[in-house]
Amino acid sequence: MTETTFTWGMQTDVGRVREVNQDAVHARDGLFVVADGMGGHQGGEVASAVAVDVIADTDETPTTMEALVASVRAAHEAIVEQAESDTSLAGMGTTVCAIARLDNADQRGMLGLVNVGDSRIYRFSAGELDQVSEDHSLVGDLFRAGHLTAEEAAVHPQRNIVTRALGIGHELLVDYWEVPAVAGDQYLLCSDGLVDEIGDSQIAAAMRRLEDPTEVVDELVRLTLEAGARDNVSALVVRIDASDHEAPADVIDGPTTSTPMLKATALPIDAGDVGYLNARVPLDPDGADDRVDIEPPESRASTFKRRAIGVLILTVLVVIGAIWVIASYARDNYFVGFENQQMVVYQGQPGGVLWFDPTVEEGVGLLRDDLTPALASEVEGNPEFDNLADAQQYVSDLEDRVDEANAGSDEPDG
Repeated sequence: MTETTFTWGMQTDVGRVREVNQDAVHARDGLFVVADGMGGHQGGEVASAVAVDVIADTDETPTTMEALVASVRAAHEAIVEQAESDTSLAGMGTTVCAIARLDNADQRGMLGLVNVGDSRIYRFSAGELDQVSEDHSLVGDLFRAGHLTAEEAAVHPQRNIVTRALGIGHELLVDYWEVPAVAGDQYLLCSDGLVDEIGDSQIAAAMRRLEDPTEVVDELVRLTLEAGARDNVSALVVRIDASDHEAPADVIDGPTTSTPMLKATALPIDAGDVGYLNARVPLDPDGADDRVDIEPPESRASTFKRRAIGVLILTVLVVIGAIWVIASYARDNYFVGFENQQMVVYQGQPGGVLWFDPTVEEGVGLLRDDLTPALASEVEGNPEFDNLADAQQYVSDLEDRVDEANAGSDEPDG
């Protein structure tokens, strides 16, 4: 039996706009993780680091599907606990995607994949790129419901609003898959800062042209930086060098007879646990979409009723969670602008998000007429900041620039 072996490359970059890199990346033989933090100037950085530290605990490397999912749930609980104990970290959260080699007797030669949020997992096989994971985002939900085209989703102004994240609330849904480790296949794990700037066609072209995973991630990050890199960007490429599975296996578009495609269904966690997992059960090898009924016939009506109630409750929780995430995003920003003719510091996003409008945080002792045309145009562009202190520092620097401009205009002509 051949042991599955890997070659990998990874890179993370703060980007062209952000001051702090809130992404975290981990890679070692058999475990690969990318996390994209959110929640204030410090919170996102802490949340992603906690997620990676817990999932990549060297004392308990996850080698079964159950252990991998449990590590994600443990990371979620650790982030919630830390945020509750430190008010400065309230509201922090992180997306996460990970791949692990499954080494128990029943799963040898298989990979375990997990995803929460809008960080992505792609598979590159036989020259073709496919997105394995689903984006847990407002725009992702609208796209899957048929309300947006792929082109509209790619440029939607709310595409970065996530509907699932570690650390957000006490309920957690985890998507996971068991897929064959096919020699020659490559997997890309990345934060949304990459795919917001470059398309799947550019990713595929780089992976076709370059063989070494380190060269691939260097190229993908370079392309992202050239495109503007408005967010942190992280890329991790894993190539399967050897495995029991040498022939191509389609684990994305449909079932196969040797390794059936895995489909999602909501299953309750064991008694005493909190929340639900997006568990996976195999399709019938012949393509039938039926599950084996293991319940006595007389219990089906009551079971259906319980499930319907559970789905309703879960839907309400998801909606509440989405509103909370949107509200957090809408308020997690400061910018400078004009209120009538006075310069002020706002809290919120310029233009607002849905029904959350920005509010005036504090006034500034400057009027539009006090500024030169160039400085007034700069403020009209609504410069944005991660926290109030940075916005106040900008205002202070601007006042110095106004004084310098006025001093220059008062000098007598030579």
